[in-house]
Amino acid sequence: GELVSAFESRDFEQTAYLARELLIDEGPKHTQIQRIYLHALCECDDFASVISYSAKDESLKAYHAYGLYKKQQFANALDVAQSCDELPAKLIVAQSLYRLDRSDEAVKAFLDLVDSLEDVEERMQVWTNIVSVESSHTVPYCGEQRPDLVEKVTSFLQNHAQLDPYDLAYTLATWQLLINPSERPKYLDLLKNASEQCKYINTDLPDDDLAAELVPIVTNLDVFQRAFW
Repeated sequence: GELVSAFESRDFEQTAYLARELLIDEGPKHTQIQRIYLHALCECDDFASVISYSAKDESLKAYHAYGLYKKQQFANALDVAQSCDELPAKLIVAQSLYRLDRSDEAVKAFLDLVDSLEDVEERMQVWTNIVSVESSHTVPYCGEQRPDLVEKVTSFLQNHAQLDPYDLAYTLATWQLLINPSERPKYLDLLKNASEQCKYINTDLPDDDLAAELVPIVTNLDVFQRAFW
């Protein structure tokens, strides 16, 4: 009762304490309590404890990989995550490859993952990551066009407009404005729409926080409207 109450009220320090005590009393093989304990440690940013505890149990590899990733031990995180079949581990594989500057492998790993995700918001985040990786190593007007990928991302945006996916729209527009000058008006419009979506979805933010959220979109709009190269 106390553990569930602490977890549902998002008191993660208390959740971690209570779960740890129960694991001492009931033994480490109580899987549900183990996962509650590790989730609470993650919420408390205690990734050293996540790594230490999850290293003892093969069934907790996804948590172990996540702890290593959050401690920026990307090569170790990749090694652990590649030996785990859970979906969160597959995401860590892709993210770790990106952090290790293995961009082509990262994009492939993200693409292999995206269709496995049932949650549409998770898929949106993975598409955003894919486009971010592509754009991060693009040389202006010299990058590979990737029309197949652009078509898939554009289709996702059109089919899930109700999500107000301004991060994905902004990232796609920025990438295409860098490499595809013939479509400049189209992607400037997409940037403008991303700005409006950002304002709409963040209406409850204080003005300073909203302005900070808008900075990359507004900056890119200014840069690409000038089209100085």
